Amino acid sequence: MYTVLLVTIILSALLVVYYLFLQSRGEEWAAAIVDQLAVEDILSNPDFNETSTQLLAASGYSVRYYPGKDVTIDFYEELPSKGNKIMLVRAHSAVRENTTYVDLFTSEVYQESLANGVYAYLATNRHISKASFNVPPYTKYFAVGPSFVSSVMRRGFSESFIVLMGCNSLNQTSMAEALVGRGAKVVVGWTGNVTVSDTDTCVLRLLDLLLEGDYTVRGAVDRVNQNYPLNGTKLDYYPKDEETGSYRVPTRKSVASLALSHPTLYCFASTSAVGGRGIALLFSVERRRLYALI
Repeated sequence: MYTVLLVTIILSALLVVYYLFLQSRGEEWAAAIVDQLAVEDILSNPDFNETSTQLLAASGYSVRYYPGKDVTIDFYEELPSKGNKIMLVRAHSAVRENTTYVDLFTSEVYQESLANGVYAYLATNRHISKASFNVPPYTKYFAVGPSFVSSVMRRGFSESFIVLMGCNSLNQTSMAEALVGRGAKVVVGWTGNVTVSDTDTCVLRLLDLLLEGDYTVRGAVDRVNQNYPLNGTKLDYYPKDEETGSYRVPTRKSVASLALSHPTLYCFASTSAVGGRGIALLFSVERRRLYALI
């Protein structure tokens, strides 16, 4: 009996190690912060970058930051390769005039010569557009639309959780539909106009609820809207169905809980209090909050 118990404990321990370390290393947990807004100095926010990175890292993600200057048309073409699990797209967005297309801004200054030359195919097929910031000096940039995502973007997302932080990103669902069509699991965005400070604050709160609070997507979005009621806009998610609303963003902590709740691990978890506590401590990460929670 003791031999069987010992073998069971050893095999269970090996299974825990596999779930927590070997399996997770096989698929990298990468998150991306795409900071197109930072191309304009007045819209940059280092505190947002630092705090969101802390939140993501504390949940087991490796975080990659892409500054404004990197966010080009070519960058969007390769967007799925930038972060396979979570993607914060801190980019201005707008509904294209006389259409239902939601466009995401690049940092490439718009030039007629490029639109009629190198990007002629994209422009002719309405994959890209001309867009401008509504802040001085009102620079015009190239923007990419839903058909760019559907027809031009390379590869696909790996059931990624994507937050579109710009204005009207979910005023129409065209961009969200295109991203989900490319493999995204959930797209969160705004139904109307939003200030930079409001979107930064709300997305940090959203991340905290999802990663630290273990909220569902619906629960986290509803809580943010309650805590930060904004005039004329609210945070929303797509697809708008029960499965998406009940979805929980995975963290190392949740993977560990899943492994320990596996039937084969019951003996190990219940008979080795010291071992179980040691595993839990691996996921106890202290971090400093840089923003006030309401």
